[in-house]
Amino acid sequence: MIANIIATVVFAQSCEEVTDRLLDKINTTALQTDFNISVTEPETKSLNYSGNMLMKGKSFRLYMLSVQAYYNGTTMWVYDSDIDEINISTPTDADLQETNPLILIQLIRYNCRLHFTDTFKDRTQWSVDFYPNNKYSDVLKYTVQFRRSDLVPTRIIINEIHNRTTTIILSGQKYGVDTTGKFELDTGKYPKAIITDLR
Repeated sequence: MIANIIATVVFAQSCEEVTDRLLDKINTTALQTDFNISVTEPETKSLNYSGNMLMKGKSFRLYMLSVQAYYNGTTMWVYDSDIDEINISTPTDADLQETNPLILIQLIRYNCRLHFTDTFKDRTQWSVDFYPNNKYSDVLKYTVQFRRSDLVPTRIIINEIHNRTTTIILSGQKYGVDTTGKFELDTGKYPKAIITDLR
């Protein structure tokens, strides 16, 4: 029994430790990745989106469908080529979470209880479950998976109420990409675009 208690304590500490190592890597080293997002819920056709993202800390550049989004840590620019419109804003954490799926790891780290995924058997990766402390949250559980060898995130799963599931699969990940000038939109490239400044 004592051995089981000690093992449980070490296991929980290790879970928080490896998550913090992942966050330290994302905060200090630029990550570029392709991604595919799928959303499924009962009696509804699943939705799928693909895109590419470059991020460091909370700053990012994201391409998905007709949208380009840029965030430099203070201001966000969103350009939609379908309607030739640029929106400029100072986003909230909720706005950022909806725009950049990897940012949610940073936002939920201290608002959740962390546990290793019991059913995950891949020894080359970590799989961490985040259970929200807020009992009124629509999210039941977040699962974040990342490689043990180089802390590269590979998958994020969001389980919500009403059996809604969002799965984000990352591919072609590369750390250490140059980010100079890449987190701000050059509005001069779109001289005819309608600009809406919401700051």
